Parts: sequence; structure tokens; C-alpha cells
Amino acid sequence: MDPPPQRRNGQQSKEPRHFDLSQPRRKYRATDLAAGEERLSEHHPILGPMLEAMDRRERALQLLKSIRNGVEKAEEWVANRMESSQATVSRLESGEIDPHLSTVERYAVSLGMRVNWQLLNGRNEVVLDLLSEDMLDQEALANLAGELAELEDD
Repeated sequence: MDPPPQRRNGQQSKEPRHFDLSQPRRKYRATDLAAGEERLSEHHPILGPMLEAMDRRERALQLLKSIRNGVEKAEEWVANRMESSQATVSRLESGEIDPHLSTVERYAVSLGMRVNWQLLNGRNEVVLDLLSEDMLDQEALANLAGELAELEDD
């Protein structure tokens, strides 16, 4: 009888797992992802908002791509105006890369637009509007500081 397999640290490991490859694997479903996100969100409270932000970025980039297609401009044309490459524009539009804010701004400017970034607090109130540079008054900033202190206590 063969001895049990060894771990890297020299200790004996449990019996190796055997997978039944005769059974077809179940395909992943959207509910699997949602359940996984829910479990992860319990331990990582910023995961949900970060996934929402990722979704907004993807929708914004798809809108920019639709505008580019609507004005019948090629990826190469946008890339030249962005001082970038056609491959970068393609990866950007496909969602293959997570772009820097400045890259999204350069893409928008290449199409004659600009991006307005807003910082929002937990109640979706504008803390800072970077286009108009409107900021919260002192009372609202104090409330925000209190909210952040409560988050640190969690």
C-alpha cells in the first residue's frame, strides 16, 4: 500500500480528493454569483458599492462606444485623438480593462464631451461636484465626519 501523499511542509495530508468526472458539471447560474456576492459582502462591506461602481463605469463606456458608433468614427480615430492605440480603445470598450479616470475623460473629450465626477455620501447627497466645485457646507461636512466615525466603529 502506498503511503499517503506528503504536503510541502513534510506532513502527511488526508487522502487525495477524487472527482467523479463521469457526471457533467453544473453550469454556473446568475444566482450563484448573487449568492457569492452576498456572502462576500457580509465580510467585505465595500464590495457591493464597488460592484455597483464597476457596473456604472461599464455602462458609461458602452454609452461612449454607442456615441462613437453613432457619429461613425472608428476606434483608430478616437485613439489618435486620445493619443493612445486602437487596441487600448478596443479593450476599453469591451470592458477588458478597468480604466483610470483620466482615460475615461480623454475618451469623452475625444468625442467633444467632458465627464463630471461627483462624490456622494451614504445618503447619495453630493459632497463634491467636480465640475461646478460645489461643496457641502460646514454642518454637512461635520455630519459626514460623524458618519465616517460610525463606520470605523463597525
